[in-house]
Amino acid sequence: MSFKIKSNFIYSFKIGDNICYNFEILNTLYKYFEEENDRNKLLLCKSITITVISIIEALLIDFYYRINSLVREGVPGFDPDMLKVVREDISKDKEFFKFEKIIKNIKEKNLFNKSESFYDALDKLRKLRNRIHIQNQKQFVEPDEALAFNHNRRELSEIICEIILKKLESEHGRGETFDYVNDFFAPWGPHY
Repeated sequence: MSFKIKSNFIYSFKIGDNICYNFEILNTLYKYFEEENDRNKLLLCKSITITVISIIEALLIDFYYRINSLVREGVPGFDPDMLKVVREDISKDKEFFKFEKIIKNIKEKNLFNKSESFYDALDKLRKLRNRIHIQNQKQFVEPDEALAFNHNRRELSEIICEIILKKLESEHGRGETFDYVNDFFAPWGPHY
């Protein structure tokens, strides 16, 4: 089971194109996931989770590029005063376009109109994505990879990704003339 999201909220063609490619990777992984036994499903959780979180990061960075760059076009569904504030935040920090800083800004401004637990979960996923390094030097999550990359965290990454995709599609689309990136096909059944 999967669902489609229109991609006309994407600013950078190449980021959007790479998101499509990573959804293709996920579609392949989920095909194997559905056919496998419990042990092998758990083994696939790391690759799936890291890919979903990487898509989340790309979506948010692209959104912030759009906020920062499209001064004339603006961002539909985005309060113009808040747009100014966010642009000022970006201009103050040369290293703003890092996942951690974007999450902090989204949380401070409550840009997704969600509870604090949503933003905390987003930040936990960011840390989990950094757990791609097997040696786990920063020790953000459990040292045992089977515990760090489990079904609950895979599902959490799907939920957060779905919320972000649906919010960007429904509130911040750029119109039909900006359908230059293929639509996104999430390979999991919708949670909402």
